[in-house]
Amino acid sequence: MVTLRSFFNRHTFSEYKSGFLYIFSSKVLLVIIVFLTTPILARIYNPEDYGLFALMNSAVFTISLFSNLSLPVCLLAIDDEKLVKTVSGIVGYAIITNFLLAGFGCIAVLIGRHFGLLHGLIIDVQIVCMVCLSSLLVTITQVLANINIREKTFRNNVIVNLADNISIRLSSLSLGLIGFTKLGLFYAELTGKVVNILTQYYFKKFDGSLLDKKNLFSFANIRSTIVENKDYPIYNLPVSLINTFSNQVVLWMLAFFFSRQSVGYFTMSLGLVNIPLLLFANSFQPLVMRKLIDESKNFPSQFFFSISIKIFLLSFAIYFLLYLFSPAFIQLYLGEKWLNSIPFIQILCIPFAFQLLGNSIGGAFIVFKKQKANFVIKGIFLAILLMALVFQHQVYPDLKSMVIVYAVVVSLEELTKILFLGLSLQNVRRN
Repeated sequence: MVTLRSFFNRHTFSEYKSGFLYIFSSKVLLVIIVFLTTPILARIYNPEDYGLFALMNSAVFTISLFSNLSLPVCLLAIDDEKLVKTVSGIVGYAIITNFLLAGFGCIAVLIGRHFGLLHGLIIDVQIVCMVCLSSLLVTITQVLANINIREKTFRNNVIVNLADNISIRLSSLSLGLIGFTKLGLFYAELTGKVVNILTQYYFKKFDGSLLDKKNLFSFANIRSTIVENKDYPIYNLPVSLINTFSNQVVLWMLAFFFSRQSVGYFTMSLGLVNIPLLLFANSFQPLVMRKLIDESKNFPSQFFFSISIKIFLLSFAIYFLLYLFSPAFIQLYLGEKWLNSIPFIQILCIPFAFQLLGNSIGGAFIVFKKQKANFVIKGIFLAILLMALVFQHQVYPDLKSMVIVYAVVVSLEELTKILFLGLSLQNVRRN
């Protein structure tokens, strides 16, 4: 907190200060909610349930990128007169794409079941439809969230995120207590997204005026939206896909080589080490990115290095404490059946310390049009990660060793991105 106070004392940007306080305070409340409900959920749901939930969410993240082409990000910088048509184009494209994916997916599952091609895979028509519906809802929530950031109405996102996460936790508890555990976590996630969207309509900005219903399914409008913002599908989409795949590849490899139970332990570990990201990185990222956009012509590189060092020191302190106290904490907090997640938590503290910093300042790649470099870095390290995981499994097929390999590669990738941004910003012109 001393670090944060020092930063704001030196940089008195009232709208950014108040924006951070809005977002950060909401994240504190979310962390409290997560902290209080996780031990109950951990005793209701089994590692296998968490594993299935993680795999379905992984599919949602990937499909949502294909069904929106990462275009919601463009709403941060689009001209005011183009906003309505752009929103309509993005939402219309997402609806059409997810509908088609659901149809083809259901046909593929039915054919696969008929010919016995899906032996051992837990997938059916219901799961396909749920994943595609969730993908569509993800796009809509991203559109609304980016409009809030664009308008600097951070308070809206705070209230929406609180309603979203509270509804997810309450739904998870309710469904688990009545015995609906297999897909209960995913149905709760869907409930949260619906609540997110409905809550937006309590705000006047989203009473329908930002959606042109006549152009919603207009192929001409969808095409023009994609063409006018082609840099996002060309550069940002591949980066986002690689980033998503890099984060999820371990889940799929654990599921393929080991079991859904292993995926469950790993997922619980990710959830716990992700709390500092939820609290700090997600609070810093929209504000740092907005500041970068506003000051892109005269933004001093010294500020970038200064805020990077401060965020990293904060991150290192948090994850060092988490590493030290995780054994005693997990036994008391989650119970005996989750003790196998302790080694994963301790290993993941290292890459997540770097990810907290990387996520906080990563918007600089978009602001300073370095998406291509980000794509190259992600592509190289994804290839390294895949080769390293396969090699590790061939030489020594040990679960803990595979997670260590993942942690090392991710840490090196984050360091490379941070150093690249710092060196690149030294060449940015100042007025």
